[in-house]
Amino acid sequence: LIQQDINKLIKLMDSTDLDIRLSAGTTFAFLYEFYDNNDQEFNIYNLQDLKDKIMKLSNDSNKSQSKKNLRVQRSEFRDILHTIEGNEYEMEIIKFGYEQLDIDSWRMKIYYDIFCSILGSGMNIHLAQNQTLRDIFELGSVLLDKVLISRDTRMNAVSFLFSVLIQF
Repeated sequence: LIQQDINKLIKLMDSTDLDIRLSAGTTFAFLYEFYDNNDQEFNIYNLQDLKDKIMKLSNDSNKSQSKKNLRVQRSEFRDILHTIEGNEYEMEIIKFGYEQLDIDSWRMKIYYDIFCSILGSGMNIHLAQNQTLRDIFELGSVLLDKVLISRDTRMNAVSFLFSVLIQF
């Protein structure tokens, strides 16, 4: 099934939209990693063409794009090329609170990017307190003694204690 649509995926890397190019490249890196982890060979008839296209994107100096977009594109496609040339994913460490998340595969990176786009700035809080998200990223149980308690919760606790003390 993948072989049938691989050329469409390669064509997406020619898109003018950075997100589409990055998504197509990330898909190739994920597929390569998936095949490699399952002891299968990533056989596409034009693998060298794919590597050449990824190499071109990792060194792109197109003046019509912003410097930030070029920087992101070069960095991502260097990582993608690194994987497709047979190397493992270079681990990223995300620190939150007293813990850290080790992203050590394209699968984990895709999951992390999806949740970041959904949760935005609340990602770190969810990594610390959301058991479902912790299960997905294999972080174990929530560390209750280190969870930050919100201001409202503290105020409610103080109000409760104060009302109890007044009754005595």
